[in-house]
This record gives sequence, C-alpha cells and structure tokens, in this order.
Amino acid sequence: MQFDALIFDLDGTLWDAAHATAQGLNNGLEEAGLGHLRVSARQVTGVLGLPFSECVARLFPTLPPASLDGLPEILDRHERLAVQELGGTPCAGVEEALPALQDAYPLLIVSNCQSWYLEAFLSGSGLGGFFSGWECHGTSGLAKARNIALVAERHGLQRPVYVGDTATDQQAAREAGVAFLFAAWGFGEPEGKCTAFSSFAELAAGLLTAT
Repeated sequence: MQFDALIFDLDGTLWDAAHATAQGLNNGLEEAGLGHLRVSARQVTGVLGLPFSECVARLFPTLPPASLDGLPEILDRHERLAVQELGGTPCAGVEEALPALQDAYPLLIVSNCQSWYLEAFLSGSGLGGFFSGWECHGTSGLAKARNIALVAERHGLQRPVYVGDTATDQQAAREAGVAFLFAAWGFGEPEGKCTAFSSFAELAAGLLTAT
C-alpha cells in the first residue's frame, strides 16, 4: 500500500459526536412543535455521511412536506449548539496514532458535514493540528466524490487513499478514482470485498509498515 496522502472521512472514522447531534436534533424538534418525535444516537449513526438535508429527510420520512418548511434550519441551529457544547469522542486509537501518521503522510479530511461541524472537530477535538487540508459538502456544495478529487487536485496528490466507514464512502472513493480502505470500527458496512481494518491502530500499523 504505497500512498502519497491519507484522506479521512470524519464521523465514525475519526470521531463520534452522534450523542451531541441527537440531543441537538431533539431540542430542535421541541422548538418546531414536534416534540412527540425523538431521535436516538443510534438513528443518527444510520444517516451520518449523507448531506444534512438528506439526513433530515431520512430521519423523518413520514412528515408531510409542509412540516419540513424551515425544519432543517431549526435542526441545524440546535445541532450546532449541542455539538459545540458537548463535542465528540475521538475513535479508539486515533489520538495515539495520528502523530506517527502525520510524520509519514499528509493527512486530510473530506466529509459531507456542514462547514461549522468540520470546524467544531478541528478546533474542539484537539486533533485539528494533525491535518493539513480539508473540504466538506457544507462549504463546497459538492458531492463527496468531487470533494475527494478536489482535495487531491488542490494538494497535487497522485496516489491518495480515502479511509471511510460506509458503502457511500467506498462509492465516493471509486467515483473519485482513488484507493479505499474500510474503517470497520465505524458505523456502516462496505459493499462487497475491500481492504478493511478492525481498528484505527491496525490501520495505522499497516500504513506505517508500507512507508
């Protein structure tokens, strides 16, 4: 595995803020007069990796269109407050392995999250200093595959690899024309066979051995 950079997905791959997101969404539902609806952290993990508007549509498929007017904006505001207050938890092994990985590779992030969410990770997790570049759907408005390609172009990469924890991550890497490594410790499942690692420590060991 000879790569010239590592591009990471965020949720489920580097950290887990599902509990904060769920609390924020529930607070937003209360404000919107939909307090009878509740969202669990487990439900949140089932839609992470999708653009926010699609997350809302999947979490509340039975709501009539009129009920969705203005709802994404309310939910986004409350999620932002909750994530900024509560933060997330780095996935096991991430904090220990990032220094060595940074010495061996440029580290970058591509996520479908909102721009404020990525900033909350970079500034609030204590891990932002390990990454030399990033892009997200909330900033560019582009699909993940295009953002992966954009980051690769921006940094002059020839052989990057994308590390993610869902089949949509796998598909985005394929569409972007880059290699993919599956983070089996995350929230999703891959599509068919792929190179997978059971922990971040195992991933780091494999990548460091290859340098």
